[in-house]
Amino acid sequence: MHESAEGVRWLCLDIEHDELSLTLSATPTAGVHAATPAFPTHLLRPSTSTTSEFGFAEQTFQEDGMSVTWLPPGQYIATLPKATIYGCFFVTDQDDRPIQLRAAHNPAVWQWPGGNLDDPGETPWGCAVRECMEETGLRVADTPRLLAVHFLPPLDGWTTHKVGLVFDGGRLDHDQIGRIVLDPDEHTEVAIRTVAEWRTQMSAFSFRRLAAVAEARRSGSACYLEQSPTS
Repeated sequence: MHESAEGVRWLCLDIEHDELSLTLSATPTAGVHAATPAFPTHLLRPSTSTTSEFGFAEQTFQEDGMSVTWLPPGQYIATLPKATIYGCFFVTDQDDRPIQLRAAHNPAVWQWPGGNLDDPGETPWGCAVRECMEETGLRVADTPRLLAVHFLPPLDGWTTHKVGLVFDGGRLDHDQIGRIVLDPDEHTEVAIRTVAEWRTQMSAFSFRRLAAVAEARRSGSACYLEQSPTS
């Protein structure tokens, strides 16, 4: 394929008369700015076309003697890394002290109300609402406000990537906290501590996540958290 002196290639899609054309050009599309020298536009035309079981056209393109095959979505997805998604709530009391739940499977682990998407039609927000109801008996928020995106690589026997969305569950008053009903299969205790007090109760990364999300809430922003295998 051709590229500019700076190594920038522009890919333009053009569909005319039911025929797909891929154009590599040094000229950027509208709204894209780059200083690249001009060179002749190169056009790719499909040399073969078949219909896959998914109903998508499977095209093979020829360029300079090289064959480029576009896979149907199902086949292409099978080549990609897999990931699970979780949704949860960050909740505090009226004094902004984080509320966490002690995990039944491991007393050393403190968690926020939430869990993994377990239905193809579920969204991260819907998952957070459902899991919070199951784990506390409360619906803590009606409108999604994102505080953090959390990415984890495969860790500790978990064989896929994991992506979490942390939503703001608000500030619970004394009455709401008193109405929390735990699922004993999930959690055994509710605890309320200041951010500083939580430091000695959690792993280093879990505390960094807690502190970052608390700051995102305080500042009215959102944060991105990335966990490495050595965190």
